[in-house]
Amino acid sequence: MKSNLNTSPNIRSSVVINLIRTVTITVLSFVSFPFAARALGDIGMGQYTLANTFVYYFLIIAKLGIPNLAIRECAKVRDDPVAFSRKVQTFFILQLITTLISFVFLVAIAFSLPSNWTAEPELIRRLIFILSINFLLGALSFEWVYISLEKHLYIAVRSIFALTIGSILIISFVHNSRQLILYAALAFLNTIFTVVFNFAFLKKTGISLKPLGNYNFRQYFKPILAMGILTIVLTFYNQTDTIILGILDPSTASVGSYAIGVKGSEIVITIITSLSAVFIPRATRLYQNENKYFFKNLARYATNIALFIAIPAYVALVILAPDIIAFLVNSNLSGTWTDSSIANATLSVIIISSLVITYSLADIIFSSILLPMGKEKIYLWTIVIGLVLNVFGCILLGKTIFESRPVIGVAIATALSDVIVLIVLIIGAWKYIKSALFNLNSLKIAIAGIMIGALTYYLQTIINGTPFVKILIIILIDGVVYTSLLAVSKERLVTSFLTKKKEAEHES
Repeated sequence: MKSNLNTSPNIRSSVVINLIRTVTITVLSFVSFPFAARALGDIGMGQYTLANTFVYYFLIIAKLGIPNLAIRECAKVRDDPVAFSRKVQTFFILQLITTLISFVFLVAIAFSLPSNWTAEPELIRRLIFILSINFLLGALSFEWVYISLEKHLYIAVRSIFALTIGSILIISFVHNSRQLILYAALAFLNTIFTVVFNFAFLKKTGISLKPLGNYNFRQYFKPILAMGILTIVLTFYNQTDTIILGILDPSTASVGSYAIGVKGSEIVITIITSLSAVFIPRATRLYQNENKYFFKNLARYATNIALFIAIPAYVALVILAPDIIAFLVNSNLSGTWTDSSIANATLSVIIISSLVITYSLADIIFSSILLPMGKEKIYLWTIVIGLVLNVFGCILLGKTIFESRPVIGVAIATALSDVIVLIVLIIGAWKYIKSALFNLNSLKIAIAGIMIGALTYYLQTIINGTPFVKILIIILIDGVVYTSLLAVSKERLVTSFLTKKKEAEHES
């Protein structure tokens, strides 16, 4: 059986491909999401977000951290086609079992929810069942196989194609809140495309689907338990703010405002955390081969990229918050978003945008340092601390101090807990993150980010036009100035890219 498992793409090209993929998806999201937000309104968007969050808990329980564990373990043996195929089959069977168990729990809990747990329980329940199809199909996706093989170009092309089709369908058919169920159905279209294409091309990767036996499930019980607990805790940490907000405001209008408010931050975070698909398999192989020098360099490179994207994104989100919200919801003529909901969404953007730095760096520490080293317990206990602080903070601030505007209290609590999580992780991974985070190069990025903040504030006052045009012009100008500042200061990432480009032009 022939195999191309020995291929190992250049880390820079893998990063660039992943960034192009994620940025393209971001653009597609910014095309389709405003249409849905305006059509569904604050309550409709809140209902969808609440149902999606509920399902997401069970999606994560179904995965139990198996994909990340599979990426790490498969990356170790990808040069051996037989061993690799056996690993793939082993983790697929495990994933299938946990998914079916999780779905049974979802059905049982969904039917047992009290009739007054939300304003429209039957609608939420229908949304839950539609969205649950997403993770049932996800068990068949084999996405972790392609990540472990570093097939980033294929993943990028497939994802962009699927999201393009999905965006076109949403824009074409979702026009008002009565299409809420349809919007939920279209939302998991990407999963359907992923399953179909991944399964179709699976044999071309050199993997045998013929049962090989000797799967030895027992050796993975302990790491799956550890990763499963970590994944569940992380899910509660990421989603509890939305659930608590839904309880504090049964109308779900605050949830809608919060969902809109965090959209910009989520997009930036997704761009950065998507790079874990590059760093986990590469860092695992480096650490396994005891190549500590390049392992440290990879951690520094990953941190460099995170800061390069996160710092200017943070200042832009804070300063352009009113324009971002105006673009997302203000052009709906039906008045489905109230002034108070818009004001809450704007403040949410400003408060929660710090996560683009804190959450992104925390994920980089986990994916490029702790997970490859097998020290995910450090991350687990850190997230447990963050979860406790987040729950306590959301209830305290949302229920008491900001009782009339719980969305603000929840946003503040979430931002503060994330800062504490990052500090604890830096301490836990100090040996490898110290030189990666605290260096002259990081200082250059920070200074350039501050200068971009001042430029953004000035441009916002002199540029006129629709919110979309205004945001687009400012981002383009900021991008040119930002990269120019870093090029002049000889920042490592920009300089290395320009050097490679010049070398390529010279060779051609």
